[in-house]
Amino acid sequence: MENKSGDNKNKMAEVAALWKLELEEEFDIEGLYYNPYKFTHEGLCDCDGEVMKRTLGNLLRGELTIIKKPWEPKIGETYWIIDAQGDVYRELFDSDEYDHALLYSGNCFRTSGEALANKEPIMEKFGWK
Repeated sequence: MENKSGDNKNKMAEVAALWKLELEEEFDIEGLYYNPYKFTHEGLCDCDGEVMKRTLGNLLRGELTIIKKPWEPKIGETYWIIDAQGDVYRELFDSDEYDHALLYSGNCFRTSGEALANKEPIMEKFGWK
């Protein structure tokens, strides 16, 4: 079915972006079973891959709450940290103890800009002020 603008393009990536999510990025929905959920080109899918049209409608009406999962880099992916002096450094994720310590302490960011935006809270959290 063609939309009013005549554009047949799939809009699920735009729907996911409403919650600052990407397609295939897993998240939970508060109070529901079958977590985690994710947006795909087919729609909102539960943990079994079933498309959940009613649940999507409930989300769009604000009747349900998405709980984003913390971002975790993939092996070989770059991430950014704040050091004790407040400087931003790039690291390469290889899933060792060091990487996981940074990840689970909240000092692991997708971009240098995201790290800079979190500089003050990280410095305060670790008593580095």
